[in-house]
Amino acid sequence: MESGSCWVTFNGRDLNYRELRTELTARGYSFNTGTDTEVILAAYDAWGAECVRRFKWHVGVVIYDPTRRRLIASRDRLGVKPLYYAVTPRGTMFASEVAALLECPGVRP
Repeated sequence: MESGSCWVTFNGRDLNYRELRTELTARGYSFNTGTDTEVILAAYDAWGAECVRRFKWHVGVVIYDPTRRRLIASRDRLGVKPLYYAVTPRGTMFASEVAALLECPGVRP
């Protein structure tokens, strides 16, 4: 998002981000890089949580929107890049591998 108010983290790649970028540019969005990261955030800004339906990807993604107090987590339909999460007293943790979660304080198998 141009305002810089949202955060994104993901593992994988968006296979149609160039097409989405063209569509978003036509809607008035501008980009500073050629990466899919900016496209993911602009798509969220344009279409909200429904943006994930437009992605053709192999990715697990989490978008945090502090203004709306919203956390969106999604993965590709086939699970090529899985998305695991754990809720603990310290917060919600997520990773694309269970081993990474098990390294977090308070997460047990």
